[in-house]
Amino acid sequence: MKTLLIVLASINGLMSLCSCSKQIHSHKQVMVSYHTKDDVMKQFGVPDEKREANHLTEWLYNCDTSSNLYHSKTKVGIDGTYNTVYGSLNHNTVTTDKFTPFNKYVKFTFDEQGKVVNWDSDHVNFEERKKKPGATIALVVGCVAAATLFVVSLVAVNDFSNWGY
Repeated sequence: MKTLLIVLASINGLMSLCSCSKQIHSHKQVMVSYHTKDDVMKQFGVPDEKREANHLTEWLYNCDTSSNLYHSKTKVGIDGTYNTVYGSLNHNTVTTDKFTPFNKYVKFTFDEQGKVVNWDSDHVNFEERKKKPGATIALVVGCVAAATLFVVSLVAVNDFSNWGY
């Protein structure tokens, strides 16, 4: 019985390592693909807040559920896969000295030429993933089969113990 439990636990552990999707680009790879103000504007649209200091310009995008960016269902892409939805929204940028502390945000810093010199984000993940439906189906079927085998083996062991074996 103990060996059977170890085998079934091992099968379940191996099956849990199967992934339902494959990472194509990490969040960092996506974020560093934006090189200019124009790239950022095409993807995210007009910033929620903007500030200028020390020859640098910073744009802040609110990614909380109350923001226009969140409601636009933005799908961030890499190198030229841009959104058109966000640019059509009626949205004004607030110029400020101190950014609002949003829970989820993306911030870009630009130099005087409009090139991205830095970016920062918190509680957002724009990684691109390729879905693998075959792996998802195999994972679900395998887990159901392993659970069924486990229950059947417990019932069988219990029945045998009642017979005195």
